[in-house]
Amino acid sequence: MQVAALQQFLRSLVPALEAGEARAAARWVDEAASALAPFGPLGLAEFAAFLARADEYRRTGAVRVP
Repeated sequence: MQVAALQQFLRSLVPALEAGEARAAARWVDEAASALAPFGPLGLAEFAAFLARADEYRRTGAVRVP
């Protein structure tokens, strides 16, 4: 599965959230989906590894090179 599929799934939630009067949540979900666009071609495992490296950098200021 690719990140693009996750992005599509998140976008599919937006109309239901809007219909349920959760407009703020709909906006946040749509923004999250938009932020995934550059990572669309990655597989979820690759994206998860990227997020782990980003978290390591956030916590320590350094990142290991794979």
